[in-house]
Amino acid sequence: MVVDIIIVTYFSAKQIRDCVESLAMQTIFLQCRIWIVDNASKDATLAVCKTLVTPNVTLIPLQTNIGFGRAVNEAAKHAAGEFIYLLNPDAILKTKDDLAKLIEFANAHPSAGVIGSRVVEPTGKEIMPRRDYPKEKKMSTSLGNLPGDIAWVIGASLLIRATVFNQVQGFDPDFFLYGEEVDLCLRVRKQGFEIAWDADVTVGHIGSASADQLPSYQKKVLKMKGLYLFLQKHYPSNEVNRVMRRDARRALFRYCMTRFSSPKKAEGYRAERDVAKQVLSQATVP
Repeated sequence: MVVDIIIVTYFSAKQIRDCVESLAMQTIFLQCRIWIVDNASKDATLAVCKTLVTPNVTLIPLQTNIGFGRAVNEAAKHAAGEFIYLLNPDAILKTKDDLAKLIEFANAHPSAGVIGSRVVEPTGKEIMPRRDYPKEKKMSTSLGNLPGDIAWVIGASLLIRATVFNQVQGFDPDFFLYGEEVDLCLRVRKQGFEIAWDADVTVGHIGSASADQLPSYQKKVLKMKGLYLFLQKHYPSNEVNRVMRRDARRALFRYCMTRFSSPKKAEGYRAERDVAKQVLSQATVP
């Protein structure tokens, strides 16, 4: 049994060493291969990653930032193990048995194509598995009866069977950042597999350490683009356009209400409105 661990770095110089060291202490480390894909970081990330290269750790430096999902797909081309484990560079496994427990859980639940873990931020906030999809309650069209009761798990700590990853052809390359793991989990369920969650494995996660390098407006733009791309791929266009028009109106109102009292929030609402208007202007169906 071999596990291919894929870590995508971007401005991750401060976190990547702790991440890899938490993997090196795993009881099944000798059965693991770590692929670090650097998305053309401009800080010291690449230099730090080079010091981590061992027979178990391979560095794949990219010349441009191609986004999270496409970077994972690049590393997955080299994967030959039974499982692929995705771990964010700002995340660490807490105990030496965590990865072994995830694999054991997966073997005990053959109907699960994807398995998530507990993900806890420094504040103590826990990122729980989601039971529905973004905006699903605003849609009149159902995604249908799908296996299991978990819709998706966060990609910061995500185990997927290699056969399943290949069956769904990996991450959708249309996603740059945000929304890609939601899309992946939905496509996995559409292939007849469940999404599972192992509550006995806890991963510490700083959260958005790479994305926080971006201005708040740009970060919100990326989030909204990922959201609307997901909706466009999985719902009828008339439903998506209706939701985007509502979002644009609401965001404009909230921007006007907060632009002086809370400028940071206002920037987020402005980004939401701008993306909704841009996507609507490109829509082919009203």
